[in-house]
Amino acid sequence: PPKLTNQHRHQANSTLTDQRTMGNTTKIGIVTDRTSYWSGSILRGTVYLQVSQEDGVRATSVNLRLRGLEIAVVHKTETDDQDCPHNHHSHHSHHSHVDHYGHHESYERETESFLNLDVPIAHFADGTIRAGRYEFPFELTLPESLPASMVVREGKSMCEVRYELEARLVSQGGFFGWMKSKSEDTRVIRILGTPRDGTDAPAVIMPPETERVNSCCCSDQGSMTLQSEINKGVLSPRENATISFRCRNDSTVICKRVEIKLHEKITWKTRSRTQVVRTILCRQVESGDSLPELRKLHRTPRRYIGGSSDYESVLMSSEENKRSYTIVVPPDVRGTYFGTLIEVRHLLTVTLKTPCCHNSPESCISMTIRPAALSSPVPFAPPLAQDVEIPQAEVVSLPPDWSAVTAGLVSVPVAQAMVVNENHSQLTTSPPLSNQSAYAQASAPPGDTMGSAKSLNKIETELSSSHDQVGLIERYASDVSIVPSLQNLSPDEYVCLLMKVRYAGEQTKIARIVASLMDTHFTCAHVAACVGSLPQNVKMDVLREVVPLACDLDQNKDLIERELSGMEKIHLEAALR
Repeated sequence: PPKLTNQHRHQANSTLTDQRTMGNTTKIGIVTDRTSYWSGSILRGTVYLQVSQEDGVRATSVNLRLRGLEIAVVHKTETDDQDCPHNHHSHHSHHSHVDHYGHHESYERETESFLNLDVPIAHFADGTIRAGRYEFPFELTLPESLPASMVVREGKSMCEVRYELEARLVSQGGFFGWMKSKSEDTRVIRILGTPRDGTDAPAVIMPPETERVNSCCCSDQGSMTLQSEINKGVLSPRENATISFRCRNDSTVICKRVEIKLHEKITWKTRSRTQVVRTILCRQVESGDSLPELRKLHRTPRRYIGGSSDYESVLMSSEENKRSYTIVVPPDVRGTYFGTLIEVRHLLTVTLKTPCCHNSPESCISMTIRPAALSSPVPFAPPLAQDVEIPQAEVVSLPPDWSAVTAGLVSVPVAQAMVVNENHSQLTTSPPLSNQSAYAQASAPPGDTMGSAKSLNKIETELSSSHDQVGLIERYASDVSIVPSLQNLSPDEYVCLLMKVRYAGEQTKIARIVASLMDTHFTCAHVAACVGSLPQNVKMDVLREVVPLACDLDQNKDLIERELSGMEKIHLEAALR
């Protein structure tokens, strides 16, 4: 069992919560070894329980519950002549008041649970906890790929990803013997996210794009061509990245400057409102006068020699006009996250800035920000970030004469205990165990995380809510009840499955895993559907991985080529060598 000293007990932000019943007192409190943890690390702590009633307290178990919550609050000011809706929902609330200017100050709040782990760490066979003092040490393995804790505020609106650890007494009661909670103590812990595995992500190369340059949206003044790339598609705070671009000005419009920006866009929503916060994390600017290839023409070109795809191929293969710059990711950047209520997106843009009333060509790359790889196998937490608030509970010292009966260490293997709740797309656990002793070690049994054969809709639902999408697909590929559903995907179903994947790098991996699983059922029609539907920044990566797996490539290669531009055909030929 982990040794928690008196200093831990007095200073670890713990509190014993009073629950008064018939004039008597039951106290329960929880202490953890730290306040911050990495995903996949082990959370250790102790639950303290004091029962003062002579006859004891009715309870069947002591339970430990870990919840992950998305909380969104959107503030809005409305005038008297505007309607102020009042909607009610189990996870939705609306509050408003009128100030002395006659404005409605209204708040709409939404809460969504994405993690709900509830396991017994002690069981009482006779349904009664006798008077006395008890300690229940535990260790809990956190799930992999949990999103990082965060708090974002914009005016009076806010959003939060929050984790709560709760210890409580549970007894049988209510209608039909439902479980009900008696005493409980809750504390907030901070999750730092999922660290990278230490390997560099592959480069992201965008194909050249030629855009017409118009004045006041109608006067054609030629075109500009721009191609961009970054040496790695996944970045961490404080990490350097190299951005390169090639460009050419075939217009009579001057290019004032080239701007390289890393953007962060945070969006949170309630039932009827949305709040957006945009931030430029870093920026590089290069004057257009310093780049000879951006000098304007003296007249608008009337025709071009060769097709645009041929010209783009020449530009792509040329190293002469390749420009490279370095950006540094700020230390306080938030991780990329796509949840139900909250989204954190990161985009890298390279823009050719033109004068007012002219469109400015731009190349955009979708980025992923994740914590840096751990240098030590023991994941100790760094200092708290300023935007994450850990509420400090009132510190209540244990009595000087505290002496308790200590149970054996309970180890909760979360990866085995969790199953998917179909109704709410959240993580829950199997029913509590029954133990022979008054209280004993109670770890959750391995659960069947997949169940029986699944329809495609159910597979897509679980994939959308999973925080480890590659791992989920790999488990599908080894489950005989699911393999037939994946092997017989139509081209449209194959693309729909890939569109459920959040990160560009993981889309490529999952595309290859599923295509390999389909074997002779995977055809050029599936590849062509990917080319026509996937985003530009992932399309070519997926193409390189799955084209060699098409079983009818020799007969139906033209199905793929019809969907490709000239530059993309070059990539196709390279993938087949």
